[in-house]
Amino acid sequence: MHAGFIDIARSFDRTSKSFKEPKWGSRRIVTLPARVGGELAAFIADSPRLDPEALLFSTAEGGPADVHDTLVSLYLALEAIGIDEAERRRRFLDMHALRHSFVSLFRGRVSDSKLQAATGHKSLVMLEHYTGSPTAADLEELRSAQDRAFGGAANAPPEACEEAPTSVLPGVGGAAAPPPVI
Repeated sequence: MHAGFIDIARSFDRTSKSFKEPKWGSRRIVTLPARVGGELAAFIADSPRLDPEALLFSTAEGGPADVHDTLVSLYLALEAIGIDEAERRRRFLDMHALRHSFVSLFRGRVSDSKLQAATGHKSLVMLEHYTGSPTAADLEELRSAQDRAFGGAANAPPEACEEAPTSVLPGVGGAAAPPPVI
């Protein structure tokens, strides 16, 4: 770990129990929010392994942490905030869900090329696959665009709009004939 980022130059293959290049041979630099970077720096400083190039999460012997132990820690953290096993399964909350959350949270806030570099996705198609449901900001942007297009404030009845939109379709909007019933 370095100030503000982690350099991922290798990954651990659980089958061969050895290190290898990351997927697709791509080295990744993972940026860290300042608070997380500070916590990790303190963790490393308190660790018997003072080498910042060592594995971040490891066993007492210095080998890679077991993925099962990592999952158990995630599940315990979820339970601590009131998410039981049934809810966790219903919402598909696992380590991989964090990847989806990261992409969904930052999509539209940084360029796709920067997000691809951060996640290691080699194609825009894969980045799209990881983009989840619209965020609150996405929905607010859409609602705001609707207000601009149709006039008036959110949740205001049509008669309260300053300027009602007119339609270019015959018989709809400002035309004399009522709109067709579909």
